[in-house]
Amino acid sequence: MGKKMAVSPKTKVLITIDTEEDEWGEYTKQKYNVENISRLPLVQDLFDRYNARPTYFVDWPVATNHKAVEVLKSILDKNHCAIGTHCHSWNTPPQNVPATEFTSMLSNLPYQEIYRKIANLHRAITDAFGKKPTVFRSGRYGFNSDVACCLMELGYVADSSMTPFWDWRKFSGPDFRHISTYHYRFHKESPFKAIENGPLLEFPLSIGFLQKINSLHKVIRRTLSVTPFSRIKIIGLLEKLSIHNLAWLSPEKSDGPTMIRLANRFVKLKHSFLVLDFHSTSLLPGKSPYVRNSNDLKKFLRNIEHFLMYTQINGYECITLENAAESIIQDEMSNA
Repeated sequence: MGKKMAVSPKTKVLITIDTEEDEWGEYTKQKYNVENISRLPLVQDLFDRYNARPTYFVDWPVATNHKAVEVLKSILDKNHCAIGTHCHSWNTPPQNVPATEFTSMLSNLPYQEIYRKIANLHRAITDAFGKKPTVFRSGRYGFNSDVACCLMELGYVADSSMTPFWDWRKFSGPDFRHISTYHYRFHKESPFKAIENGPLLEFPLSIGFLQKINSLHKVIRRTLSVTPFSRIKIIGLLEKLSIHNLAWLSPEKSDGPTMIRLANRFVKLKHSFLVLDFHSTSLLPGKSPYVRNSNDLKKFLRNIEHFLMYTQINGYECITLENAAESIIQDEMSNA
C-alpha cells in the first residue's frame, strides 16, 4: 500500500514537535501550564547548529499564551521553523462533551464538534503567528475521515497523525496497523488508503522494523498484536532476541544508534521522507514519562544530536513539513 510519488531523490528529514501543555495525560483540568515552552531554545539551538528547520505543532494552551507565543515567534521570525496545528480535544474550545479517555480522541467526537475545535485553534494560531497553518497533527493520533473532512474545509494540505503498525483501539483510538510507511495522497473519506490524486497528503511517523524481511515482520506484528497477552509476550521475546524489532524514529523511544539504524532501513526501502517526532514536554524534566530528570535530558539531547550528525554526514536536508508538501506539489505540477 502507498504508491511512492515523484520527489527529489535526496532523502529529506522532517523534525516534528508536538508543542503542548505541561500536564501529560491530564484531560480534566480547568487551566493548563506551558512552562516547558521556555525550554524550546535549548533544542532549537541544536537544530540551528545543523541547519535543521523543525515543525512545531502547536495546541490551544500554547497558541493562547503570550509568553509561549513570544518564544516560538522569536524562532519563526528568523525563518528557522514552521508552525502547524496540534488539536487536543480536551482543552480546545468549545467544551460541549464530558472529558474522558474516549473524548480525548478528537476522532471520536461528532463532526461539528471536531470542526469547531480545529477551526478555533486554526484562528488562534493564525492570529498569534500571522500566518495560516497548513499542516496538522491530531492529539493522541486521533484521526479519521471526519477530521480529514474538517482539514479540507479549512484549507490544510497535509497531515502527520498516523503511526504505522500501531493499534490505538485499546485507548479508544484508531487502528493504524495497515497504513503505508511511505508518504501518500488520500481522499478525505478514506484517509487510511493511498489514492493517486487524493487532495490531502499524509506523512506518517517513521515507525518500522530494523530487520530486512519487512513484509514478514508486518504479518507477525499484525497477527500477534491483537491477540491475548501470552502472544504479546512472544513479541517481547522476539525483540529481546533481535529477531523482530519495531522501532520509532523518536528520541523518546529510541537511542541515537537505533534511530540511525531505522533511518538506514527506510532509506534502503526508498522512503523520500523520514519523520522524527517528540513532545515539547520532554524538554522539561518530570513533565513527560520519557525525561524524568536532568540526566535523562542530557541523554535525550545527545540522541537528537547523534541523529542530526548522521543527517549532516549523509547530506540529508532537514526541512519543515510545510516545505515537504510544497515540494511534492511542485514536482507533481512539473511532471503533469
